[in-house]
Amino acid sequence: MSLLRKIFSYITFGALVGIAASTFWGPKFLEWRQSSGVKDAMCQCTELVRVTARNLVELQLYGAAGGAVAFAIAGIVVERSLGKRRNRKLAAMAAEKAASQINPPTKPV
Repeated sequence: MSLLRKIFSYITFGALVGIAASTFWGPKFLEWRQSSGVKDAMCQCTELVRVTARNLVELQLYGAAGGAVAFAIAGIVVERSLGKRRNRKLAAMAAEKAASQINPPTKPV
């Protein structure tokens, strides 16, 4: 699997986590941020619903973008550290193979 595909997987997962988090905490945040949303909530119910729904969708988009960026950075860090570990292991295996070809094991007599 190529590095770009792995990073894209991290970005997609991060966006989904961000959407889920903002959907869960979004209504609580909106309740705290704006109690009515419009000047007179008693007479402007349709305006209140429109503003609140727009704010929730915006909050979900911000959550998706934030999650995607955070998980992209985390994915790059993880893949780089795993790549270094993989390279060290391959180098050790190559050195061991080269050493065994130079000095082949002897059979006990």
